[in-house]
Amino acid sequence: MSLSEDGAVTYLGRTDDMINAGGIRVSPIEIESVLNAHPDITESAAAEVAVKADTTVIAAFYVAPAELDGEALRDYTAERLAAYKVPRIYVRLEVLPKNANGKLARKSLRESYEHSHSRAGGELAGSPGKVL
Repeated sequence: MSLSEDGAVTYLGRTDDMINAGGIRVSPIEIESVLNAHPDITESAAAEVAVKADTTVIAAFYVAPAELDGEALRDYTAERLAAYKVPRIYVRLEVLPKNANGKLARKSLRESYEHSHSRAGGELAGSPGKVL
């Protein structure tokens, strides 16, 4: 996103990547730029994921040498983002999924998370990446 001198906001990313945070549209790029500034994170992605059949939250996926404390990451992002933009889930990955062109495969990331956290009956389980 960019902000012009007259206060107009221009969205620079793909509109289909926008996250719906409680009825407010959020750019994943803004969340990722905050996470990428963290000294222990080498790469990140933000996506909207389902935690129940009718509930989605913002999840942050990151690449780092070691698992980082979810509460500390939440505090870090909360200091830099509006409350509704702060991810509720933090998941460490070895690598972020990319498509053939080397671009982030956000849909694949979301589907993989939801599939790995689902149980019979469609409810999503807790576990790594618990909702904070």
